[in-house]
Amino acid sequence: MPSESADYGHLTPEQVLAGVPEFTDAAVLEPLAVGASSRTYLIEKGGQRFVLRQARADFPEAKAYLANEAAAVGQAAAAGLAPPLVFTDADQCVSVRQYAEGSVWSEADLRSKEQLRKLADTLATLHRLNPEAPPWSPRSAVRDYAGQIDTPLAGSIADTALRELDALDAAGSDGGFALCHNDLLAHNIIETDNGLQLIDWEFGAAGNPCFDLAVVCRHAVLPDELVTLLINRWSDRTGAANTEAKVVLWGRYYDALLALWYLLLQHRGVADSGQRAHLQRLLNNF
Repeated sequence: MPSESADYGHLTPEQVLAGVPEFTDAAVLEPLAVGASSRTYLIEKGGQRFVLRQARADFPEAKAYLANEAAAVGQAAAAGLAPPLVFTDADQCVSVRQYAEGSVWSEADLRSKEQLRKLADTLATLHRLNPEAPPWSPRSAVRDYAGQIDTPLAGSIADTALRELDALDAAGSDGGFALCHNDLLAHNIIETDNGLQLIDWEFGAAGNPCFDLAVVCRHAVLPDELVTLLINRWSDRTGAANTEAKVVLWGRYYDALLALWYLLLQHRGVADSGQRAHLQRLLNNF
């Protein structure tokens, strides 16, 4: 297995599996995704399909991400909202989960009224769970990213994010702890025969559910009509009040947090072209 200072590029998935109990003889079928912080492979064992995830061990956050996933996904899986993990070794930056049979959502799904209603219902179920995962600190996340980058631009963006959190506090946002995914991009949503399942729970934690809604709205740049549809449907299912104003503030915070994340990836030399382009669009707001 990789040392703590090595990135994952020096091992094949077969070499990674050699260190995973019960999966040493699993067959690697195909790569699924290579991201800035991890890569995934579709594997098969005993006629069942699984997903092997290997996080970059040279990322300071790698172990924490896998620990977060392990803490959050068990509860979500028990509720039928996520494929269960079958193996996690945060120290070695490796996990294996069941493969969710279905179709991966696209940006077009997020612009479908019917699909957004499904997502709102799924998130309402998720957010009604009493969270067992550790809490996420939005302020700490901002300060951590900005501190690692340590540039005037990063400091300015962090200040913007913290002001939005201050505005949320002033508006009476209670930090309302619910189990949250915190990274609800289209490709993390799988349409299955048994409903929607959410994958990639590295940022999963107890947090404010309005942040989950804000990520959906802001990352996909949903038009106002669809934002209102999503928020109203979710509010009807959860009984939450004054949601839209909170989602707006969380959306502004998310823009700043995402800009800092992309700046950090760029600082580390691993940002891809899409992330760099998105970063430039975000920087127009600061």
